[in-house]
Amino acid sequence: MGNAAANATNFSAIFKSATVGNFTASRNIIGSLSTANSIQTTSASTGNAQTLYGIYSEGTGAIVVEENQIQNLTNATTNATAATRGRVNGIRVNAGSSNAINSNTVRNLTIANLNNAVDLEASAIGINLAGAVANRTVNDNRISFVSNTNASYAGFVFGLYFRSATTGTNTVNRNFIHNITTTSANAAVAGIIKSTSAATFANNIISLGANATGQIIWGFYDVGGADNTTNLYFNTIFISGFGGTVSSMAMLVNSADNTRNFRNNVFHNARSRTGGSGSHYAIVYNAAG
Repeated sequence: MGNAAANATNFSAIFKSATVGNFTASRNIIGSLSTANSIQTTSASTGNAQTLYGIYSEGTGAIVVEENQIQNLTNATTNATAATRGRVNGIRVNAGSSNAINSNTVRNLTIANLNNAVDLEASAIGINLAGAVANRTVNDNRISFVSNTNASYAGFVFGLYFRSATTGTNTVNRNFIHNITTTSANAAVAGIIKSTSAATFANNIISLGANATGQIIWGFYDVGGADNTTNLYFNTIFISGFGGTVSSMAMLVNSADNTRNFRNNVFHNARSRTGGSGSHYAIVYNAAG
């Protein structure tokens, strides 16, 4: 779709505009189950930010996205401006009185630009939950093979970006996230990044690093903040493969301001190095207190 090199062709397979009303997207197949690049925004988009979404909701009301299969989406932008926010997301939800994002399969999302955003506008995200929404559930999803393939990329790739209100019941349970990658030694990948929120994460499995060398890796990255609560129960996070001059962490806590309850988790970092100065940790507390 779209082939003028400087122009962007933005595409959402299913889109809910910023209007009032409940919304359900259920049991859709978006993209071929077997053919690579089956949905592709083909413009190089060298002068603009090009976006590609499987399901995108900006609307209010009860938002339900369940049992969808989203795969083989390619954003062909090669935009070389770091501040230009071209991106590919399997699912993105910005708002709502409540969100239920459950039992979806998101896989094989690819982009190759230089968007260096470190938040909800990162170049490649499997499931992207922006906005301070209360009563947000993200359960039983499978997210895999999300990548930025630009060798000079210096941004982030996430399996799940999660933000919520600090009120209500917010849960992220029984998700399986693996093979979140880049090909650049300047980039970072994370299975789950938790932005400002109060939420419980339980029985999730994250496996990263087996087919990635040289990138910073975070299994779970807790950004933290005042009035935030992070409950982690019975999660398994495994980091493997070979690193170089950069480090990896199964669990990274980046703020001392929030309340943390971590119980009965397995944080296993088996990543090694054959040279360089990178270090590999099970848990890092990057804050005082």
